[in-house]
Amino acid sequence: MKTKLITLLIAIFAVIGSAYTQTKVNIYKGSDVLYSLPVAEIDSIKFDKQKNYNKNGHEYVDLGLSVKWATCNVGADSPEDYGDYFAWGETSSKDIYSSKTYNCSLDVYTTTLPLLYDVANVKWGDGWRMPTVVEQEELRDTNNCIWTWTTQNGINGFRVTSKKNGNSIFLPAAGYRYEGNLIYEGNSAGYWSSSINTQGYSYAFYIAISSGSVTGGSNNKYLGHSIRPVCE
Repeated sequence: MKTKLITLLIAIFAVIGSAYTQTKVNIYKGSDVLYSLPVAEIDSIKFDKQKNYNKNGHEYVDLGLSVKWATCNVGADSPEDYGDYFAWGETSSKDIYSSKTYNCSLDVYTTTLPLLYDVANVKWGDGWRMPTVVEQEELRDTNNCIWTWTTQNGINGFRVTSKKNGNSIFLPAAGYRYEGNLIYEGNSAGYWSSSINTQGYSYAFYIAISSGSVTGGSNNKYLGHSIRPVCE
C-alpha cells in the first residue's frame, strides 16, 4: 500500500512540477517544517529506518549536532528504561541522596568534570562522556531540535527530533532521587551536564524536563539525576 502511495505521489509531483516549478514538498513535525524541497528537484521518495551506531556496546544517534547522543541512559537497557541515578561527580548509584551522603572529592573550583569523575566515561569506557552545558543547550535549541512530549512503550518522556536530519532520541521522565525517595517519576526528570555553576559551586548545570516544559538550569550536586552520554 505504501509503495503504491509513493508511486502515485511521484507521478502527481511530476505533473505538478511540469506546470508549477516553484511548488515545494514540505515535511512537517506538528507545525514545524523539518525539510523543504522544490518538487522539480525530487525524483524519488524512500522511507529509511533511522540508523543507530555503536561504540563500546552502546548505541548512539547522529542528530547533526556537534556531538552524537546515546540512545539510552547510563544503567538502562532500552531508551524507555530509566537507568540509574547519580549525584554529580559520583560514579556509583546509592540508596540515599543528600548533602550528608554526597561523596565527591573533586576540587570545588573545577568547571568541568574530569573523566575520572565522569560516570559516563567510567561506566561506558573511552569515547563516552557526560555532555557539557553548551552541548545540552545545543540540544535544547528549537532551531536544532523539536521536543515532543509523548508516551513510548508505556513510558512518558520527550521525543527529541533533529531538524537537520530527522533522527531522534527519547528521554524518559525518570524523576529524580532525593534522600531515599524517587520523586516525580513519569512526570519529569533531570539530566546532568558535566559543567559546574561557577556562580554557586554547590550546583551543577542540567536539563530539566516535565510534561509542559524543557528548561536549562542548575541544581544541587547531591541530588540523583539521570545521565545521557555523548560521544564525538
